[in-house]
Formats: sequence, structure tokens, C-alpha cells
Amino acid sequence: MTNIYNVIASSAKDLVLVKIGYKDSKGNLSERATEPYEIKNGKYYGFCLNKGSIRAFDLDGITYATKTREKFSPRWPVKIL
Repeated sequence: MTNIYNVIASSAKDLVLVKIGYKDSKGNLSERATEPYEIKNGKYYGFCLNKGSIRAFDLDGITYATKTREKFSPRWPVKIL
């Protein structure tokens, strides 16, 4: 979990997209390209480019996180330190 947090935090600091593998509560797997904004109360909040909206992902459901080189302009304040 620490590695996933570190990848998301580093992506937020550098304002680059992070790709995550996500397993939802029904067991469905997907890959999401996200703009990282916040982590709190066991959830990662990111703007999902696949869905076109802000999403809350359970940290336990994130199977991997990969930092990209694709920059983004924040839509809201980035709250990940």
C-alpha cells in the first residue's frame, strides 16, 4: 500500500497523471487514467479521464499505480502532500 501511496503522491506533486489498476466491490478489474487530488479516510480521489468525472477509489481496491509523464492542469486544489 505504501508504494501505491508514494506513486500517487509523487504524481500529484509533479502534476502528472497516474494510471491505476482498480478492482471494484463486484470484483471487476479496470485500468484508469486519473488526475490525483486527495487521499483521505481510506479513499483516493482522482479525476478519472475514462469516466470524465471525479471518482473515489478504495485504496484497498487499487492493485497498482504507475506514474506517467503526461502533465495536467489542476481542476481543484491538489491536497496530497
